[in-house]
Amino acid sequence: METYKIGRIGENVFCKHLENKGFKIIERNYRQKWGEIDVIGKKDGILHFFEVKSAEAFSRENGVRPEENITPHKKRQLRKIIQTYLFDKKISEEQEFQIDAGIVLIDFSSKKAKIKIIEDILS
Repeated sequence: METYKIGRIGENVFCKHLENKGFKIIERNYRQKWGEIDVIGKKDGILHFFEVKSAEAFSRENGVRPEENITPHKKRQLRKIIQTYLFDKKISEEQEFQIDAGIVLIDFSSKKAKIKIIEDILS
């Protein structure tokens, strides 16, 4: 299956998971020419910026870990795009936020997914 389709399905599954965990989804796929934020959510007054990485479950068994694709370059892009988002949306400097990763392993044969959140990926 195409990487783009797997990514979209993974993001949809991940957003549903966040909502079930009490998050309010604020925005998805905020884009600028220098980067994108996959999912922005809020819970308990904290803004969460999520980089979502999805893969088919069988590829994980072959040694592929989606979180390994969050490279130092990607982390620099995330910092820049988040600064842009905060400025663009006129969000107060007092607003607490964190940058997390959402990992989604999809098993299309069983129509199930395993989801993991890795908190504060830039520290």
